[in-house]
Amino acid sequence: MLSLSTVELRSSTAAKAQEEARANARVALMMAIGELQKYAGPDQRVTAEADILSSAGFYKNNRSEGRKHYLGIYSTEEWHERDSNGLRKAWKTYDETRNRDAFMRWLVSGDSEDRNSLGFATETVAEDQSIELVGSGTVGENSASDRIRVPYDAVTDAQGKVSGRMAWWVGDQGVKARLDLADLRRDTSQKEWTNRRERVNPVQMGMASVEGFENIGIDPENEEQQEELQRILSYSQSGFFNGGALALDTLKERYHDVTTLSRGVLADVALGGLKRDLSLPFELPNLTADSGSSDWIYNLNGSDVPQERESGFAKIQEFNNSGDQRSQWVSQEYDGTERWPNGFRPDWWGKKVGYVYSYPGNSGSDVQGNKQYLRGANWDMLRNHYRMYKREYEQLGSSDPTRQGVRNPSDDRTWLVRSYDPPSPHTGSKGQTPLTLTAVGEFGPGAANASPSKSLLDPYYTYGFAASRGIRHWNDREVSSLGLVPIMTRLTLVIGTYGEDTDDNGDIDRMQFTVDAVGTLWNPYNVPIEVESVFSDIKLEGLAMNAKLEGEGWEIDLPFNSLRLGVTEEKDPNYPFASSPPSQLIRLEPGELRTYSLNYPEPKDYFAGSGGKVPGSFVNNNWTGGLFGRYSRRTVPAGKQVEFECTPNTNTVWLQNYIGYFHTAKGQFMNPFMRGDFHDLPQFSGMVVKDASSIGTPIKKKITVPEGADKKMALMTIDFKLRSSGETLSGNSIAREFDPRAIVNHVKAAGQSGKGDVPANWDVSIESISDYDQVQIGIGSGGRNNGFWGPSHEGDGETHVIYYEIPDAPIASIGGLQHAQTSPAAWDQPYAIGGSSAPQKLNRNQIFRTQTESAGFENVYYDDAYLLNSALWDRYYFTGLTFSDTNVDESNALPLAEEIMAEFLDPQKENPLGNRRLSLSGGQSSPPIEELTHYRWIARHLMLDGAFNVNSTRVEAWKAWLSSLKGADVDRVNPVNGRLTKDSNSNTPFSRSVVAGGKEGEDWRGYNTLSDSQIQKLAENIVEEVKKRGPFLSVADFVNRRISSDETGKEGALQAALRASSLNLGSGVEEGIPGTIRQGDVLAGLGASIAARSDTFIVRAYGDSLTATGEVRARAWCEAVLQRIPTPVDDNGKLLDMPNPEFPGNNPGGTDAYVENAEAPLAAKDFGRQFRVISFRWLAKDEV
Repeated sequence: MLSLSTVELRSSTAAKAQEEARANARVALMMAIGELQKYAGPDQRVTAEADILSSAGFYKNNRSEGRKHYLGIYSTEEWHERDSNGLRKAWKTYDETRNRDAFMRWLVSGDSEDRNSLGFATETVAEDQSIELVGSGTVGENSASDRIRVPYDAVTDAQGKVSGRMAWWVGDQGVKARLDLADLRRDTSQKEWTNRRERVNPVQMGMASVEGFENIGIDPENEEQQEELQRILSYSQSGFFNGGALALDTLKERYHDVTTLSRGVLADVALGGLKRDLSLPFELPNLTADSGSSDWIYNLNGSDVPQERESGFAKIQEFNNSGDQRSQWVSQEYDGTERWPNGFRPDWWGKKVGYVYSYPGNSGSDVQGNKQYLRGANWDMLRNHYRMYKREYEQLGSSDPTRQGVRNPSDDRTWLVRSYDPPSPHTGSKGQTPLTLTAVGEFGPGAANASPSKSLLDPYYTYGFAASRGIRHWNDREVSSLGLVPIMTRLTLVIGTYGEDTDDNGDIDRMQFTVDAVGTLWNPYNVPIEVESVFSDIKLEGLAMNAKLEGEGWEIDLPFNSLRLGVTEEKDPNYPFASSPPSQLIRLEPGELRTYSLNYPEPKDYFAGSGGKVPGSFVNNNWTGGLFGRYSRRTVPAGKQVEFECTPNTNTVWLQNYIGYFHTAKGQFMNPFMRGDFHDLPQFSGMVVKDASSIGTPIKKKITVPEGADKKMALMTIDFKLRSSGETLSGNSIAREFDPRAIVNHVKAAGQSGKGDVPANWDVSIESISDYDQVQIGIGSGGRNNGFWGPSHEGDGETHVIYYEIPDAPIASIGGLQHAQTSPAAWDQPYAIGGSSAPQKLNRNQIFRTQTESAGFENVYYDDAYLLNSALWDRYYFTGLTFSDTNVDESNALPLAEEIMAEFLDPQKENPLGNRRLSLSGGQSSPPIEELTHYRWIARHLMLDGAFNVNSTRVEAWKAWLSSLKGADVDRVNPVNGRLTKDSNSNTPFSRSVVAGGKEGEDWRGYNTLSDSQIQKLAENIVEEVKKRGPFLSVADFVNRRISSDETGKEGALQAALRASSLNLGSGVEEGIPGTIRQGDVLAGLGASIAARSDTFIVRAYGDSLTATGEVRARAWCEAVLQRIPTPVDDNGKLLDMPNPEFPGNNPGGTDAYVENAEAPLAAKDFGRQFRVISFRWLAKDEV
C-alpha cells in the first residue's frame, strides 16, 4: 500500500508539474498572439526576419546566426506621411535613418526593452539564458544553423520565487515558398484567355527548383494530383504527396524555405486600408453623353456604401476626382455646321478627369491661384489600354462617326489605327492646333501659352480658365487615350531640279524644282494594324531655299515651305482618290517597317489641284516621280549656271503625322490629301524644331540645269530620323530614355540634342548631293518594301521590331500595364509601370526638377515610373473579373458582375476570376453580393494564397518564385503574317509581351528563358539586394529605385539583381530593348503574387515547471498558426478608410483622397485587422 501511495503521489506531482508547464506554454502563446495583434495587426506594417540585417544594409551590422529567424516589425506610417507642402517622405531623398526609425519590435520572448532595439538581433544567444524552440525535430540533424533559441521569461509564484519559465517565437510564413497551391477550377470557356492568364498569374510556384524538391513532380494538368495537393493540411503531410516524392529529412532541411500556409490580406501597407480592384471598374461601361445638352454635367458618386455602388466607370469618385474636365467644345466645319452628326457625342466629351498621381513638387501657383502640382497619367489612359482586348473600336460599324467610314479590319487578330482622344487641343471656331505644338506651351496664342510648363503643372489652365475665355488650350494630361498608331521612323525629302525648253530655242525658259519623298512607317505592336492612309504635314519655313541665275539674273524662293505627303496601299498613281477611298487598307504586320515613296511615272505638279495630291505607295523609288513646282519665265541661257542655296534660319521646321480618313464624321467623302482643314484628320504624332538655325551648315552650289524630267538633278536631302540605337546621344539606351510612340517630340519634351532645337530623340539634317544614287535608304528584300530600324536605319537594322503589346486578353496584374502609354511626351520612358531605371535627365537623388535651359525656356523633368509605381503597386490589384458579354451597359453591368461572383462562390463551378490565387478569406460564410461587386469592398472578403513577401532572404524561396513559369508555353506571333504559334520550354521564360513577338534570343522582338543555374544566381543576387536595401516599406519600394545618389539610386532591387547576374539586359545603347530582360518583364509575369509583409505566422510556445532548486520537472511545447484576415478588430461592418470629405478637387496635389474612417471601430485604429488561430497542437519533444 505504501508503495502504491508513493506511485500515486509521484504521478499526481508529475501531472501537476505537466499542467503547470502547459499553463505556462499557453500563457506564452497568448503573449505572442497579443504582441502579434498589437504590432502586426495594422495595415501600415511590414515584416522581415532579422536575417535582413547585414553590414551592407541600413543597420551596418550583421545579425547573429542564432537570431536570424527572429521576426521584426516595421511601421510605414511615417514614411508615407505628408509634410506641410504635401510631400511624402517616400518622395524625398533617401535618409539612411529611415528603416531604423521604422523599426518597432522583435517578436520573441525576452526582455521587453531589449526587443525594441535592432541590436537585439545582433547579439549572441546564450544557451543557459535561452530555450530552443526550433531544433532537430523540425529542421533536421544537419541544420544546426537553422535552429532557433530565444530568451525565456521567468514565471514566479505568489511568493515571488521562480517556479517555471516560458518562451515564444513567431515564425514568418510569407517569406517562404508555398508548396500546396492547387490549380483547380480552371476556366475553360475562354481557353485563349486562360493561357494568357497563366503567363501572368501562375497559380503554382516552381517548387521543383527548390533544392531537394527536384522530384516533387507537380503536374498542373493532373486534376487528381491537384486535388491531392489541396488536401495537404500541414507541412509535414507534404511528405505523403505524389507517393512520397519528398523525403522527411528534405522537408526538415527546407523548413525555413517552404510552407503550406501563407496567405495575404489585400491591404495597402503604404497608406492603409484595403486594396482596390481595378478589374471591375475597368470592365464597367462608361457614361454616354447627353447629346441634347450643350453643357453636360453629372455628379460623381461619393457614397462608399456597397448598396450604392456605381454601375459606370465615369461616376466613380476615386478615378475621376481631380476637378478637371475634358472639353465640351462642339467643333465646327468651315460651313459653320457641327462636326458630329445628329447631336452625336464621343465618349470622352465633357468627362471628368482623375489622375493616377499628383505630385506637389513645384513652387508657385497656376493661373487660378492654386498651388502648382505635377499630374501623372489619368485613369482613363490605363482603363482604355486595358480595354483594347475588347476590340470596341473594331466592332463599331463603319457608319459610326468615330470610325469615319473605315471598313472592318481583315480579321479578328487585326486592330484598326486610331489617334489620341480628344483629338483637338484648341477650340477656335475652325481649325485645329495639334497637341504636338501646344503641349509644350510653345505655339498657339501667346497669352494662353506664356509658360511652357503650364501643360504639366497647371491642371486648370485648360478648362476652368480657358473655357471662360471661349478658347480651349491643351492639357496634355487629360487625354483619355493615346491611340494605336504607326510610327514614322524616317522621312527623307530630296530636293531636285530640271528645266524645260518650251520654245525649242536652246535655252531653258521654265525652271522646275522637285521634291521626292521616301518615308518609313513602323508598326511597333505585336498585332497587325490597318489604316486607310497616313500623311505628313511638313513645314520647312526654317530652311530658306532659293535659286538665282548667276550674275544679275532672276531670283526665286523654292515653293516647298509647306507640304502634305502620304501613302495608301494603292500602287496605281492614277487611282481616283478624288472620288473614291482606297480599295484596301494599309496593313502593317506585327513589328513591320514599310517604306513608301512618291513613285509616279513622271513628276506631278503639286500646285495644280487634285492631280498633284496623289499619295505615295509601298514601292521602291526609282526617282522618276515626285512633285514639282513650276516657275515660268525663268530663263537659263545656254552656258549659264544657276546658284542654289539652302540656309537654315530661326523659323520652324516640323513633321506632323496624321491619319488620312476618306470620310468625315458625318459620312461625307473627302480626299485627305486635298482637305484644307484638319477637323476630321486626327494627328497622331509630330516632331517640331522651332528654331532650325542649328540643323546644319548652309548649302551653296552652282549647277548646270539639265533639260527634261528624265534628267532631273538631285540638289540636297532633308532627312528626319527617329534615332536608332546606333544614333542615340551620349550612350543613352533608347529603350530607357524615350518612348518611340511619343506624340510630342520637341526640345522641351525630349531635351536638347546638341543641334539647337532638334529634340534629343530625333535627328534632322540637310546634305548637299548631286546624284540620286547618293541617297541611302535601306530597303529590305521581298515584296513588302520593308524598311529598317532598331540598331540602324540601313541594311544592318531590323525589318520587324516589336516594342509594345496590345492586350488580346484581360490584363490581370499591375505589371501587365507596363505597355500602357502614360504620357504623350517624349520625356517619359517606355514601359514606365514596373520600370525603375533613373532618367538620365535627373540626378539619382531626384524624382522631379524644373530647369531653365540655355535657350531660355523652362523644362519639367520627372521620374514618371517612380511616381506611377508608388501610386499603383500597393493600392490596387486585379481580381480578373471579366465581362465576356460584349453588350454591357449601365443597366446590366452589376447584375452580370453578381453572376460572375456567384460562380466564384460555387465550388462546383469553374473559377471565373483571372487571378486564381484569390480565395475567400473565411471571415464571413456568405459575403454580401453587393460587397463582392464593389471595387473597394471586395478585398474585405478575399485573400491572396501564397502571397510572397519581398523582404524574404531565403534563396530557395526566391528560386521557387522566379521559377513559377518554368516549362510554360510561350504564345508567339509570326511577325511576317501575324499568326500565333506556341513555343515549348524546359526553362523559365520571360517575355516583354504575353504574346511574344519573336523566338527565344531574338533581339528587338523575342523573349528570354532562364536556366536553373541562372535562376539560382538571380535568386542569390536578389537576396543580396534585399539585405542591402531592405526592409522594403512597400511593394513600390521594392519595385522602385531609391531616391539616392549612390548605386541604389540607379535602378530598383530586381533590376540591379538582373544586372549582377549577367543576364541578357542588352548592353549600352541597346539595354532594355525587346528581346532582352528587364525587371518589368519579371513583374509582368509574377508581380501579382508579391507583398511587402506577411500575414501568416507560426507561433511556437514553451513552458516548464521548475523545482525550488531550479531543476526542470516538466516541459511543454505547443504550436499555433495565426492568420491575419481582412476583418477589422471589433468589426462593425465599416471599412477602415473613407473618402476625404475635404478633398479639394481643384488642388489635389498635396492631399489624400482617402482618410481614416471616423466610424471605424476604435480598437481597429490601434490593432488593425483580426488575427485568427486556424490551428493549434501540442508538440512532443522529438517534434521540436
